[in-house]
Amino acid sequence: IQLEPEASPTWVSEKALTAAVTDSLSRIQPSFGVVAQDLFDSGAADLWGRAGKQTGAWSTYLSTTAQPLVLCNNTGIASDFRFTFHELGHAIHYSHSAKDRPYWLQHATLDINEYVAYTIQCLGLRELAREEVIRPAELSELNLNSLMNALDYIENLVALEEFTHWVYAQEAQNLTADELDRAYLEASAGDGLDWSGLEPIKKKMWHTLRFIPMPFYASEYILAWVMAMLGLERMDQDRTVGLEKFTQILSHSEWGFSKVLSVWEINFPFDQDTLERVAKRLRQEFGFTNTGTLI
Repeated sequence: IQLEPEASPTWVSEKALTAAVTDSLSRIQPSFGVVAQDLFDSGAADLWGRAGKQTGAWSTYLSTTAQPLVLCNNTGIASDFRFTFHELGHAIHYSHSAKDRPYWLQHATLDINEYVAYTIQCLGLRELAREEVIRPAELSELNLNSLMNALDYIENLVALEEFTHWVYAQEAQNLTADELDRAYLEASAGDGLDWSGLEPIKKKMWHTLRFIPMPFYASEYILAWVMAMLGLERMDQDRTVGLEKFTQILSHSEWGFSKVLSVWEINFPFDQDTLERVAKRLRQEFGFTNTGTLI
């Protein structure tokens, strides 16, 4: 990563952040800006951190009132933009896909939800850099942080998948706490770390995983991220057509992974050419200056 030297990071107030985010989203697609402004005006987007507030950043959708909700814990630094765009991406998705649709068609699958949020996050950050709200070095750093988040999932993917497959293949009476501990230790044995003396801690780490409410979460997250890179590549070739296709995807929450890829005329499983395009996209989107293979 080639980062520009800088004296201090960008600091931003809540008012300036919401204005910059709304403007950026409106430039991408006017309807995106309308969703963001409605959330800010109604108080359905709770963006700033405070004592006693739930940590993290997330978004959800109230089916009975057709109301998206967004929560972040912003502190006034440039990284706030990344989380705000991402969570608003979910809200924009809900707003475009759930309107006038029966309940069972209102909620897209996890991979498509995250695909949309990643795409809007990348588009929004680019707009901020284009308008010089954030510096090029900050854009590279924010994109790098997003990349590292995805790589965290890839690093643990094999162990998580093996453990999850084991859990869902067992009879209920075999899923005791001791057996779960043993299976997790066995699945994660190849993580390359020396856990000598810490096995009692490591074997309980499956408690924090999302495999119970959302099985195969890591796989879907990574697929979403790869889809976003490929879709952004297509948008760069023709922004107008690309945004039309992306908006079409937003309005079809029932579409799955393969259908979304077909909109971009991308075949799955991925061939080597597709993976090389993802690698090229990484170098462009995340500021890599090397010419080596990333995948």
